Amino acid sequence: SNQTIIDDIHHGNSEPYGAEPLRELLKLLPEPEEMKKLKSYRGDVSKLSLADSFMYLLTQLPSYSVRIESMLLKEEFPAACKVMKRDIQILRSATK
Repeated sequence: SNQTIIDDIHHGNSEPYGAEPLRELLKLLPEPEEMKKLKSYRGDVSKLSLADSFMYLLTQLPSYSVRIESMLLKEEFPAACKVMKRDIQILRSATK
């Protein structure tokens, strides 16, 4: 559900999603004009479409874009470290 995803973003729980869906979500974040409309919405949230309802809930979350970016970093970091470790081992071997 939308609320489950919002709760995961709030708590930085990236495991259920992985890097690619988080990267795609970052591309879909509301533009400033959309943000204004969503933040000013005073109607019944249940009347909104599923996508609009999700975006509305997301805009209620403080620093939502930074949270999603950090979740993406958390997912990508182990693979990046593995690549760097391999590269460092190659360099160390080459300098011996």
